[in-house]
Amino acid sequence: MKRLILILFLLGAVAYVYQTHHPAANPTPSKQVKKHQVLQGRVVGIKDGDTIELLTPDKETHNIRLAHVDTPERGQAFGKRAKEFTSDFCYQQRVSVTVTNKDRYQRLIGVVTVKGEELNLAIIKAGYGWHYKQYSKSNIHAAAETNARNKKLGLWSDKRAVAPWDYRAQKRAASNKK
Repeated sequence: MKRLILILFLLGAVAYVYQTHHPAANPTPSKQVKKHQVLQGRVVGIKDGDTIELLTPDKETHNIRLAHVDTPERGQAFGKRAKEFTSDFCYQQRVSVTVTNKDRYQRLIGVVTVKGEELNLAIIKAGYGWHYKQYSKSNIHAAAETNARNKKLGLWSDKRAVAPWDYRAQKRAASNKK
């Protein structure tokens, strides 16, 4: 019995050391990123219209959720176009990200700038995203949404456009009924 306890203890210790020290087991960036910090790097992935993957010069990757904007979800009308817009704007480009916060999924939230132009604002101006008023009080982003709505750009050409947060709530409600 003592031998079994010792073996279990050693296995637990090995698992703990592996999990906390092995890079593949711990995807958290080694450097803590702080609010208002500016990251530089190249966009190596587009998760969806409002989330990119950034590779920094020191080979760390960060998932960046764009501040101020919420784009249609995958499977939602204009979701694919929003992702394509983001990809065309920044994929494989060198960008600057000003970190504003972290979300509940530990993604960094930030403002992405490409060649002096803000991606977050460009998405809203082109009509591929909503100003995310629940988390942003930016007058510039709010005005860009109003302008895109008035011009019926992108998703605003659809009279029945559903905000992504409403779409997600509908999907949650439907899955809870099952």
